[in-house]
Parts: sequence; C-alpha cells; structure tokens
Amino acid sequence: MTRLFKVVLLLIALTALGACTPIAYYAQSAQGHLALMYAARPIDEVLADPATPADLKPRLELARRIRAFAVTDLALPDNASYHRYSDLKRRAAVWNVAAAPPDSLTLKRWCFPVVGCVGYRGYYDEAAAKALAAQLEKDEGLEVRVYGIPAYSTLGWMNWAGGDPLLSTFIRYPEGELARMIFHELSHQVVYVDDDTMFNESYATAVERLGVAQWLKTEASAAARLEYERFDARRRDFRQLSRDTRAELEEVYKKKPASALSGQARAATKSEAMARFRQRYAELKARWAAEGAPFDGYDPWVAEANNAFFGIQAAYDELVPGFEALFEREDRDWPRFHAAVRELARAPMAERQAQLKALAGTAVELQKTLAARAFLASAGGLFGLTLEPKIIQPVRPEPVEGLGARGQGFDKLNPNGCRGVGLLMRQLSKISRAARRPGRCTAAWPRRWWCLQASSKRPTWRAPRCRQSRVWLLRYRPRWPACRASRSSAASCCRGARSASWSWRRRRRSGLSGRTWGLLGR
Repeated sequence: MTRLFKVVLLLIALTALGACTPIAYYAQSAQGHLALMYAARPIDEVLADPATPADLKPRLELARRIRAFAVTDLALPDNASYHRYSDLKRRAAVWNVAAAPPDSLTLKRWCFPVVGCVGYRGYYDEAAAKALAAQLEKDEGLEVRVYGIPAYSTLGWMNWAGGDPLLSTFIRYPEGELARMIFHELSHQVVYVDDDTMFNESYATAVERLGVAQWLKTEASAAARLEYERFDARRRDFRQLSRDTRAELEEVYKKKPASALSGQARAATKSEAMARFRQRYAELKARWAAEGAPFDGYDPWVAEANNAFFGIQAAYDELVPGFEALFEREDRDWPRFHAAVRELARAPMAERQAQLKALAGTAVELQKTLAARAFLASAGGLFGLTLEPKIIQPVRPEPVEGLGARGQGFDKLNPNGCRGVGLLMRQLSKISRAARRPGRCTAAWPRRWWCLQASSKRPTWRAPRCRQSRVWLLRYRPRWPACRASRSSAASCCRGARSASWSWRRRRRSGLSGRTWGLLGR
C-alpha cells in the first residue's frame, strides 16, 4: 500500500504541472487527501506507541466507543471509517470557499465528479483558498467567506483504502462535540444526493443532534452532559439569531429595485439588518457573561458576516426541523428513519424540500399536541386514569389477574373504541369554554360539574354522584355519565373502564403490582 500511495502521489504531482486550472485543482485535492490518508495509523498502533501524547490516548478510546455506538444504536455504517488516526499538524482539514451575490443568499455552485454540484470549493492549503476568494471578490463582485473545517467525508468511496480517519483537528473536542462530528460525517455515507447541499447537510446535522442527545443520555457522564448543554445552549441562541437575520435579509432581497434610488434604499436596509445582527449578538454575549459562561467563539463569524455566511448557515440547518419531524414520525426508529430519508432522496429536489418543510410545519403542531397530552397526563390522575403524553399505537395489553375482559386497554387515537378519553377531552374543552363565560355554569355532564360563581372568576368543582357509589369524584374513582345507561355498548365500555381503574387502585394499595397499568395502552 505504501508503494501504491507513492506512485499515485508522483502521478498527481506530474499532473499538477499542467497549465489547466481545473486539472491543477483536482491534483491538489487528490494529493491533499492521499497525504492525509498516508499519515493515518490504526488506533491500536497509536495507543501502543510510547511517543503518543498521554492526553491523546483517552480521546482515541472515547472515539472508539462513539464509533461502536454509532453502529449499534444509530444504525450508521459499520465499515473501515474512523478506525485509524491521522495527525495533520494544522488547525483545519480543509479550507472551504463560499461566495454569494450582494443581493442574494444563494451560494455560487461548483460541480465535481462523483459528488455533483456543491455550494463551496475546498482547498488543503489556506493560502490557495484565500487567493480564490480574493479573485471572486475582485472579478465577480461576490461576497466571499473562507472557513476551515475540521473534517469531511469521502462518502464511503475510500473505505477500500482504510476509510476516513480520525483527525487531530477534532479529536480533542469535548465529548459531545466529538460525538457530533463522528455522527455527522458517518451519516453522509448513509444518504447523499448529488446537487443538493442543503438536503445532505441538514440530514447530517439532524443525525448529529439526535444522535448526540441519545449518546449523552445513555453513555456520557453528568459532567459531559452539563458541559455539552452549556455549549449547545449558546449554539442554539446563535443559530436562532442567524435564522432571524437570514429571514430578514431574504425579505429585503425579494424586493427587486426599480431604479438606482430604490437599489440604494435596499442597500441601506441591508446595512441596518446587519447592524441589528451585530447588536443582538453583543446582547447575547452580555447575557452569556451574566450567566457565568462568557464565550467569544463566534466573534470571527460575526465580524465577517455577509451573504456567503448566511448562505452557509442555511445549508446546514434550513431543513433540520423537517428531518427531526421525520424521525418522530418513524417512531424514533433509526433504520426506519434512514430508509425514509433514502426514499425521500429519490424524489425531485423541489418535491423533497417541500415535503420536509411540510413536516417541519407539522412538528409545531406536534409540540402543541404533546403539551396538551402532558396536561391530560396530569389531569388524568384526577379521574384515576393513566394518560401518557405520547402517541400510543393500538395494542392488546396483557391480561391482568382479576380484571378479565373489563381490563382491556384502549387506544387514544381510535375513534371507534371506548370513548373514555373522548369524554375527558370533550369535558376539558367545555371547561375551557365555561371559563371564558364568567357568571355562567355549564352542564357538560348530567349534573353540573364545573362552574364559575357569579361573584368570582375562579372556577369551583362540583362533583356529580354515581348511581353505583356515593364517594366523591376527586378522591377515589371516575364517574362516567355513560354508566347511567343500563343497556348500551357505551355503558358496558364505561363500566369496564371504571372497574379496571378501581381494580388497579386496589392492586397498587395492596402491593400486588409494582407496575403502573394504564387504561389507554402501555
């Protein structure tokens, strides 16, 4: 393999002598990557080397654990990637150049073999990247941004040669950030769509966010979780600020100037938006400092912020809410999630982006639903019910001794099943309507259950009586209005639910069951 690399490097060097600029660019790309891989060594070999720095060994062991977690828990590829380590002796793996017009956030695109068209161009030499940026700014009048990246993915194409190695540019990241990096780059080997940078990067960003949350919950220490939470809170604040400013700039650019005067007005509006962006960032920094966690890591980005900067941000987080909603839709099942993304990738660009944005819209409604179900979970205790704030699929619960057929579970989402939850939700809705009518009472159930006194807007409880029992509603078991009907399926269903609730309470008091039995599924 050593001889092969030397031969390849020699051929690349000879090719780079050509005067054609594209050929020279591809030559530096190939030479830079092969040099990176040539410097890579197996992790076991690095760990056994006495010259290895003492602080590096635990980081490599941690990276190995994260790599195994990515395979077993996140369904990411189990291949040759990230089983070797390469010391680059520089601060970034590659320097990317991004560019955008002065009146648009749309990035200039470069097209390459294999990977298709992307909104950036990478160099292994920082000086070469800055030279291209200066040329684009001078010749085409573009706003440019040069930024170093700690890692990149070869999309699995180089697994035959050892795969993507761990790099010195990110190996000493905090635990949560190291996990994010590995999950992000591995996800590119799962799904990658030519000519759609936003789709690819947003998917990888979603995987890293969801994956690191799972890693921290199950594998990391409390100190690591606290460290990550502090850093990620600042990152969320900054990204939200960037999204708000990006939306503001997009509104400015939508208005095409009809004259030179209107063009000057638009430029002035753009300058005001950028000034507000920097002012709000200064306020963020002041808040972080007041909270005891000062941070200035975003200062270089803010100082040089332009259309290229906001275009880069859009590529990495624009579609992330849609992917996160898709993950929830697939019941947080990683293989199903990856399969759904592959299916989505087969659709045309406009269609798949529209689907993701629609999913992101439903995610907002989902959060509202979850909040409502959380309320029902707490309110359900008043009725002797166990209402879980999550979507429960139809299941047939295990038989419970002493309950028989009346101890059956119920499906929240089945409108044709037992109407216990439906009754509760309708009643709560009526309670809400009653609360907006001071001085009036509502008879939602056969007897007045919830009222507002004429002299006060404060609601009062009035518990109805049950024909089978005269105990109070709030103390023991629910009262079901359908029980008053002696012959109906609703009455039967109601009595079964009530019996199940009462039996559950007896089992809990007697210590016969250490498990919480819910009436509406498990």
